[in-house]
Formats: sequence, C-alpha cells, structure tokens
Amino acid sequence: MTNISLQRCIEAAYNIKSFMLSGPGWLDTARFDITARPPAGAAQRQFMPMLQTLLADRFRLAVHREPKVLSGYALLPAKNGPKLIEVDGRSGSSINSHNTSMTAERAPMSRLADFLAERLDGPVVDMTGLKGAYDFKLEWVADEAQSTDSPAGPSLFTALQEQLGLRLHAQKVPVEILVIDHVERSPQEN
Repeated sequence: MTNISLQRCIEAAYNIKSFMLSGPGWLDTARFDITARPPAGAAQRQFMPMLQTLLADRFRLAVHREPKVLSGYALLPAKNGPKLIEVDGRSGSSINSHNTSMTAERAPMSRLADFLAERLDGPVVDMTGLKGAYDFKLEWVADEAQSTDSPAGPSLFTALQEQLGLRLHAQKVPVEILVIDHVERSPQEN
C-alpha cells in the first residue's frame, strides 16, 4: 500500500465504514507506505485478520467495539410494498455499481443497505423484513446534477421508492463502532 491513510487500513482490516471508527483525527491525514507479503497459499479470507495483526504489531493498534446510536436511515418497504422478485441466493451475491446506477444479483437486503450506507456516508439499517435474495437494477441522478439544467431524473431516494418499492426513513439507528484505545503515529519496523 502506498501513500495510504491509517484510517483506510483500519477500515479494510475490520471491514467497517468511516462513520464506524472513533479515533484520533490524524488517522485520515497521516500517510504511510506499507509493504507486507502474505504467506504462500494464504486464502483471501485470511487477509483481514493478517492486516489486523500487522496494524497491532507495527502501529501498536488496540481497539474495542461498542454500540452507539447515530443519525442514519432505516431501509423500509414503501407504501405500496416492495417491487422485488426473490431468486435463489445459494450461489453468492454480487453488486456492481457506477456513479448513478447499480445492478445486483442474488443480493440480500443487507447488501443493499451496506451499498446505501457507503453512498450516503452514514448508517443504513435493513428493516425491510425481506429475508431472501434478489436481482434488481437501480438508476438515479446524482445530487449535483439535480440542481443543474441537465435532464431531470430521480434522486437516489426517489429511485429506491419508484424502482424497488423501498424507502429510506431518517432516524437514529444502532451501529457498532470500532473505538481505538491506542495507536502510535510512528510505526515499528519489522
């Protein structure tokens, strides 16, 4: 990793989003070059625990998790109900997205909530009650384009309601936060 913030490393190591991390302000401004090589034959699922160990060893990172209530959104069925058709989700899911569109295959609603949380940079909790997997496409117009003279289209909020029969309701939601107990700004050598 070259010229990467420690915050991005921690987010990757613990599979969290920026709003789920509580620590010193310099985490996102100080930059580092980190070189590490996994053991031969290491599986992809082992990389996060290995990165956690690397951060603990080199930066003396110590963390704990705690619940916190933050302003966010609940993902709920819209007034007329969801417009989704359940599919067999046994073979794994995928979500592909571009600036103003996403295509999901065999995706549970939790994956959609995660996608929306990343897009909105805040917590989104799946409260749809939908337990299956779904194929769907979602297209919207970016907020910046909404205010220009370009052709109008639905906002992300409107697109969710019109295309998927879902809505986002602003409310306080429970989130598990990763709290940094200790971290050193100067990393230890190997």
